[in-house]
Amino acid sequence: MTLTWITTTLTWDGSLSQLIPQIQGHLHTHGTPLRWAITAVNGRELSLEAVVVQDATQWPEDTKTCGGNGVINENK
Repeated sequence: MTLTWITTTLTWDGSLSQLIPQIQGHLHTHGTPLRWAITAVNGRELSLEAVVVQDATQWPEDTKTCGGNGVINENK
């Protein structure tokens, strides 16, 4: 497992009552979100930043991660 900082965009469906569930569902495609923020809004397009916990199966091949020992690992 690793902590990863991500940026992503989401097209909001416009339902205020479903805003948070829609964001959380989108972020879960990247891992388990620990914290997140809406950093920009352009109409219904939301820019999001988040810290997520990912297991090894969720790492893209070219991802670099930093383990608890501070060593950068290449996941290739």
